[in-house]
Amino acid sequence: INPERGKYFETYLIPIQNEKGEVTSLLWIAHDLQKEWSLQEEQRKAQLQLQQEHRRLKEAQEIGHVGSFEWDAVTNAIYWSDEMFRIHGLEPQSEEITQERVLSFFAPDETEGREKLINLRNRPGTFDLTHRILRADGQERFIWRQIQSFAGEDGTVTHLTGTVKDVTEQVIAQRKVEESAALLRA
Repeated sequence: INPERGKYFETYLIPIQNEKGEVTSLLWIAHDLQKEWSLQEEQRKAQLQLQQEHRRLKEAQEIGHVGSFEWDAVTNAIYWSDEMFRIHGLEPQSEEITQERVLSFFAPDETEGREKLINLRNRPGTFDLTHRILRADGQERFIWRQIQSFAGEDGTVTHLTGTVKDVTEQVIAQRKVEESAALLRA
């Protein structure tokens, strides 16, 4: 080891014996560890950067009340971000999300959004829609859902990905503005 020069070696001394068991020579193997250590350091930095980016994304989603999701058509698995769970009144990562569970949050009269979501599972495309949901605690909320479905070369949908933003306060504020405007016109 020569840390001043940045050189690191791993060395082995292997005795070579004759038929009588006598050591006749030594095999000395030196392995330069610098490249391995450099790679390990790069990997450590990349892992740290990835963890920081993940933390930033989670914090941004929480601050903006924006959740993200993905559906894998091959495995039928659905991933929800922590904020997606919160928007729907659930503890983060508290349960497995299925298509039936996703559809159960739609308000009963929100058939347009339900149909669009199901259709995107069958053919590629995009849609965005503001609609009502009923959270797990029964509270009514308004969300803005943006979804894109992706297809493979054969045209078969491979996955959906998207975001959901809780826009309840904006919808309520817009309704109050419209009510005030209607009163002024009357």
